[in-house]
Amino acid sequence: MNDSYTIKDIISLLLSKLWLLILLAVLGGGGAYAYAHFMMPNQYQSYTSMYVRNSGNILGDLDINISALNASRSLLDTYTVVLKSNYVMGEVAERLEMEYTTDELAGVFAMNDGKISLSSLRNKITMSSVDETEVMKITANTTNPEISAAICNQIAESAEECLTRIVGAGSVEVIDVAESVYKPVSPNKPKMALIGAMAGLILAAFIVLMIDFFDNSVRSSEMLTTKYEKAVFGEIVNFSDGNSKKVQSEHRTILDEKMDFNIVENYKSIRSNIMFAFSTMPRKILAVSSANPGEGKSTTASNIAIAFAQMESKVLLIDADMRKPVQHKVFELSNKKGLSTAIGHMNPLEESVHKGVYKHLDVMPSGPIPPNPSEMLASQQFSDILDELEPQYDYIIIDTPPINVVSDTLVMGKILSGLLLVVKYGQTTFEELQDAINHANLSELNVIGFVVNNISRKGSGHYYSYKYKYKYRYKSYEYHYVSHSEDSMTSTPKLSMREDAPQEVPAETKAVETTAPIEETPAEVVEESAPIEETPAEVVEESAPIEETPAELLEAENLLEEIPLQDAEEAPVKSAIEEAPVALTEETAVEESSEQADIETTKVDLSKESDKKESE
Repeated sequence: MNDSYTIKDIISLLLSKLWLLILLAVLGGGGAYAYAHFMMPNQYQSYTSMYVRNSGNILGDLDINISALNASRSLLDTYTVVLKSNYVMGEVAERLEMEYTTDELAGVFAMNDGKISLSSLRNKITMSSVDETEVMKITANTTNPEISAAICNQIAESAEECLTRIVGAGSVEVIDVAESVYKPVSPNKPKMALIGAMAGLILAAFIVLMIDFFDNSVRSSEMLTTKYEKAVFGEIVNFSDGNSKKVQSEHRTILDEKMDFNIVENYKSIRSNIMFAFSTMPRKILAVSSANPGEGKSTTASNIAIAFAQMESKVLLIDADMRKPVQHKVFELSNKKGLSTAIGHMNPLEESVHKGVYKHLDVMPSGPIPPNPSEMLASQQFSDILDELEPQYDYIIIDTPPINVVSDTLVMGKILSGLLLVVKYGQTTFEELQDAINHANLSELNVIGFVVNNISRKGSGHYYSYKYKYKYRYKSYEYHYVSHSEDSMTSTPKLSMREDAPQEVPAETKAVETTAPIEETPAEVVEESAPIEETPAEVVEESAPIEETPAELLEAENLLEEIPLQDAEEAPVKSAIEEAPVALTEETAVEESSEQADIETTKVDLSKESDKKESE
């Protein structure tokens, strides 16, 4: 129930029940049309018109003035009363009885001892002036078109005689003779259907407002916070809401791949709020319960436990609802051993806990259903079990029975750090929730807050509209190796994205490319050694720069050694870079020796040519 309504609230509320408005409008319009078609008889209308004049207004008199016309109009009211008198109605009834059979008349009028009821006949007739003129229009509506025309004509025939004899002034003249019209004038079926649709629409709107006004179920998180001064830890939508296919929504977990992203994020938000609430508490044992059965407490407890486990917190989920256990069904576990057998010392505590149900999550099912669950949960053995398990886990989540149904949860008040109440949207009433909180307060249970469950994604009126829609886009990265030329004998890893993006060349690759020109030095030396044919001295001078090449290589090698290698994956590059100067040095040395041999050969040839010239 809302204390006040704005126009926006009313419109939003009516739109949320638009299907009901349309349904009742269609039913109302269809019902009205059907009633008009099948229940209401067709009415046929005929009319006649007469001109009324006073005694001084005759055809040969050309001295017609306004006072004479006004006198004629004043006679209309008098004539109407006279023509509807019992005397005139009696004469008309007698003529109709002579013209039509009793059965035909009985279908139109009420009959008294085989005679037409004068009041019934009078109700079929209407008389009025036409646009405030001297013309009187007489109309008859009956279920028989011929009788309607006969009534009008009978009145017109009796009018002049009766009016002259009774009133003694003025006269009438018939303008139009009534004819039988076989097209019914009523009921107007489209009009009736429209009126019925409007009536259905108004009725539906009234019903929606009344239901909402007297509805005391929880439909607003803000009202929960304001009324009980406790936080709402999260709002969970209906699992099957918005799915095109029917999905079994009961006891689903956030591990389901088809689970909506918004639901998963809401459970993570609940997890964060619980962490803040427990930040100052020495023990982190949380009980999850509800006011009534079927409000989603077990599903909420299991998903909260999974959410903590996904954060790599060591979590234990205990199913303490030994009257109607479900956690073993959620995680598909055996229920032969569990909490009940551990409390009864029927097996070691370790055997009652299923380890590694999910990463960082252990589950203790309820075990066989005992005859005395409340006494077992209130026992010292249960308290000792929690004391033994608490140091082993970061959080312990306990699924407990509904508070308003049994007292199992209330007996654990002293061993729990907090109680989280699950409220089913649109079902849990404020009275039921208040009873649960009162019971919890009497048992010294610390109610830390609420979780509103089963919210409709489409919203419901002015209270709630689910608008959490997230769209995230993830970019995937892949590593691959790009091979360089065989001369460099290196391969460099590059980080590439699925989307086209500029790729940077690592610094090591740039360094290898920087050393590439060094390989050209031998070629330059060969080119420069070509002119050595001139004289032996020139050959020696031209070959001198060859000795500088090792120094350049040493400088390049020192430069390469100063370049930092930033990643272990780039080791092949480093190795290739270290080997590059050595390979270059060896190749240069071979080329130097070859060039030196060429120079010696050139010297010998020059010497022979010189000796030949001298001998000549």
